[in-house]
Amino acid sequence: MMESTELSVWASIPRRPEAGQGG
Repeated sequence: MMESTELSVWASIPRRPEAGQGG
């Protein structure tokens, strides 16, 4: 499962509303 890796990466990257993933 690569989900764990993705979550780890996202956690390290600052989530910005500009990314379009703000929901």
